[in-house]
Amino acid sequence: MTVSWKEAVGLVGSYAVLLFRDNLMVKNVTDLSNFTTNMGFTDLIPGVLYCVVVVSTSGPLMNRTSRVCNATWPAAVSGITAIGNTTAMTVSWKEAVGLVGSYNVLPFRDNLMVKNVTDLSNFTTNVGLTDLVPGVLYCVVVVSISGPLMNRTSRVCNATFPNPPGPIVVESQTVNSINFTWPFPEGMDHNQYNFSVSSHNGSSLTSNNWYVLQNLESGSPYNLCVVTVGVWHYESCAVTTFNYTRPLSVNNLGTSTEEESITVMWEKPDQYKESYCYILSWHSSDESIRNTPITGFYSEINDLVPGKRYNISVTTKTADGTEGAPIWISVCTSMNKELMQAQ
Repeated sequence: MTVSWKEAVGLVGSYAVLLFRDNLMVKNVTDLSNFTTNMGFTDLIPGVLYCVVVVSTSGPLMNRTSRVCNATWPAAVSGITAIGNTTAMTVSWKEAVGLVGSYNVLPFRDNLMVKNVTDLSNFTTNVGLTDLVPGVLYCVVVVSISGPLMNRTSRVCNATFPNPPGPIVVESQTVNSINFTWPFPEGMDHNQYNFSVSSHNGSSLTSNNWYVLQNLESGSPYNLCVVTVGVWHYESCAVTTFNYTRPLSVNNLGTSTEEESITVMWEKPDQYKESYCYILSWHSSDESIRNTPITGFYSEINDLVPGKRYNISVTTKTADGTEGAPIWISVCTSMNKELMQAQ
């Protein structure tokens, strides 16, 4: 605190300056030259009201001014941190040195103040900010207030975490590729994030909400992991999926016919997996399709009509139910021998 005054009229031998706090003298500077018109007090307590009296001395005689009072500026808080999740942020700090009446916390986004938390107790050292936008950079200022005076910290910035993308779904599959897609994360500006997509090929960033895994093996499982990457490279929780490519079709589908049955046989598809099963389907022109699962490489269809044409297919199926392209064949059951002889 700097105390200044105008020289007293007439002759003055020296000046003394007395500093009071709560009516108690805390400093006493004497024998100042009669040419002195100001002096500074140091090591005072921030945020405290002090009063000063200037004493003019001439020999044994003294004259003092009325008290003039003013407060020191409150100190700024220290150790400020801002830690957030997707829609909230906790601001913490260490108490300011000296006396503080209250604190204000001011959060900013793009240099615009978005909230104003005021009149916090001088014992408060943290406050929670809610209803924030995911994946956005916020800066906060903590203001120390003592009477009409205030002191603010420098801005401390941190980002909220982005929301995760929606569930991953398979848009399409082939024997050597899978096309994945997912909804954009909710409540976010698309210009402020990308997606990190991880698979057996490594990781890559994309702004698209789809991804194609290529050069894969047929009938095989593949993992895909997607996270939203927001401001300051903060990442959301991961969304994952586990899907198969389509298996290849069976080879050399063939049949052996009887009057009321057809034996169907086939060979393993290329890139065969032990977990495969097969769907055997058949129907005639006036019947609906019937299906049965098969784990081997042949099956017999019974209770058929002699001399009737049937369309038969075999479809390869992976462990998760992904189906390959069916292979079709059309054959007739054998004619009834008694009818043939009668003819």
